[in-house]
Amino acid sequence: MRGASVRYICRAAGVKQMFLFTNFPVIYKHIASNYLAYRDALRQQRRAGLCIDVRKAVTELSRKGLPSTVNNMIPLLSEQAAKEWNLIGQEIDHSTRELTRDALEA
Repeated sequence: MRGASVRYICRAAGVKQMFLFTNFPVIYKHIASNYLAYRDALRQQRRAGLCIDVRKAVTELSRKGLPSTVNNMIPLLSEQAAKEWNLIGQEIDHSTRELTRDALEA
């Protein structure tokens, strides 16, 4: 049960979370830390994929001569990407700076 939460494991084992926490604190902390590490890894993977997609979209929009804004970007990304609008904005700025720098160096 890789990445399982404390709640899920306690429900599967038929014990209460407080019982696990009071009688087996080391196991409780281990389960919780593994769950957080798993969630962090998923988040990093999702964000890395989103950053790649945003860079491709910025390049495509710049070739078309359109401004790279979040509103222009959303149709080019997946449905789940709209949740990460703040990261999209940061990545647009980063990608735009890279394109501008590359154009100035060429």
